Amino acid sequence: MAQAFFNHLSEFTSTSAGTKVADFEGQTVAERGQVAPSVVMVLELMNEEGLDISSEQRNQLTPELVDAADKVIVMAQRDSWPDYLVEGGKVVFWEISDPVNVPRETAQSIMDQTKGLVEDLVRETG
Repeated sequence: MAQAFFNHLSEFTSTSAGTKVADFEGQTVAERGQVAPSVVMVLELMNEEGLDISSEQRNQLTPELVDAADKVIVMAQRDSWPDYLVEGGKVVFWEISDPVNVPRETAQSIMDQTKGLVEDLVRETG
């Protein structure tokens, strides 16, 4: 969600990556929705915002991605952060719940919170 909002609203582009992608690297959001039906709801919510994230792929966070970034927004809990992320000095933590496996109203609220934080980031960065 955050990546899609940022890339839509900003003059810059972002990359989304997870700390625990493992066997799911390269899997698209639509493919994930086939085995995790609650992901379909997230796709629908984003489509209602005019953003299609179905072809976005899951990527593993790496030291190289962190090094190449100007800023790293992290939504994963600190206990799952790899050492290279902690040591990077570019990290901003957003405390946002996962919109998967929650009621639609909760997912909508999480999406609204995410969009608001991205809008603030875009005002700050361009």
